[in-house]
Amino acid sequence: MSNEHNQRAIHVIGSTEDGIARAIHVDISNKGRASQFHIATPETVHGLVARLIADPDEQTIFFLPDFQTLDGIQAIKEVRSIIRSERKDLFLVLASPTSGVSPEEQYFTALEIMKSNHANLALAYDDKTGLNMVVVPEEAYYGQTADRSETLNWLIKIALARAGETFTRSNVIAAPPVSWMAPEVSENFRQVVDHLVAHGAYKKFRGKTAGHFAIRGMQQGEFLTSRRNHDFNRLSDIGLVRVFAQGRDEVVAHGSKPSVGGQSQRIIFDQHPELSNIVHFHSPLRPDARDVIPVQEQWPFECGSHQCGQNTANGLREVRPGIYAVMLENHGPNIVFGNDIPANQVIDLINCNFNLTAKTGYVPNDGFQNVPVLALQ
Repeated sequence: MSNEHNQRAIHVIGSTEDGIARAIHVDISNKGRASQFHIATPETVHGLVARLIADPDEQTIFFLPDFQTLDGIQAIKEVRSIIRSERKDLFLVLASPTSGVSPEEQYFTALEIMKSNHANLALAYDDKTGLNMVVVPEEAYYGQTADRSETLNWLIKIALARAGETFTRSNVIAAPPVSWMAPEVSENFRQVVDHLVAHGAYKKFRGKTAGHFAIRGMQQGEFLTSRRNHDFNRLSDIGLVRVFAQGRDEVVAHGSKPSVGGQSQRIIFDQHPELSNIVHFHSPLRPDARDVIPVQEQWPFECGSHQCGQNTANGLREVRPGIYAVMLENHGPNIVFGNDIPANQVIDLINCNFNLTAKTGYVPNDGFQNVPVLALQ
């Protein structure tokens, strides 16, 4: 583990009635990592978190108080909403307690809490079913089990691996989107993405779709990519965003934020000048996959980080002539190809190896968008 990871301060915030935070603090300490454990009450939690936000040093915060009163629940909601809104460099882990819900409801509740508060991880646990899981921003889950110690091991392992990863924030300047039918969008790329859309590869959660896709531009460092926080099933309406990357630390986006996968796209285009098109979607490998698709671990890497992008590029292999692929485990594939590769060849590889109707994680269902559970009260 790098020195950059080791230098981060780790703060575990729990409440007197909650043993989860204590267990995490003990486990982190046993792993040789220094951490501070804070017992918070509804009256003191605002001031405690304000002091941590004011500390300029990078930190990892496990914010896991489990207050049972209405005042306590309100305090949790208020505090967790400001942590990452004020400090994007903080690595934030949130709790998602539920009571007697299905695994799908438990998962989507944690996903909602994590995404609405811009957190990096969510620990989901149910006081009646006993089921636990770790939910990650790329809409997957790990450690789904009734053995809470096993789930906490996953939580700590993922948090320690991902905290301290590096990101490049986009500088967005005013500009219109690039039309999906623009001449610079190659026909084979458009046909492949349209096929993915038509066959359900991009599934909505909170009105937005996960995944990304991009095409190399005409200038050095230029590419056209999918727009962050949009529904890819409406490409004719939303179009693409034009991006210029100046090395690894400067990105200028014209009109809106690019997809989180922009760093992966930049790295792949830099390292594979012969390739021009990238599609990524959150579908699993078929059990009867025809080709040998290389697989890379995803759990140590947060989407959008430089480390995730390099991990993706490292795993790419030429699966069929001119078509490169890698499957990010428990996440989804990246398929990369040139403008000279016919769309039907790329589509055949996709159809023969990936189940587009399924999804890594649970498939979104509108009935799970607003479940009345403890974590959302």
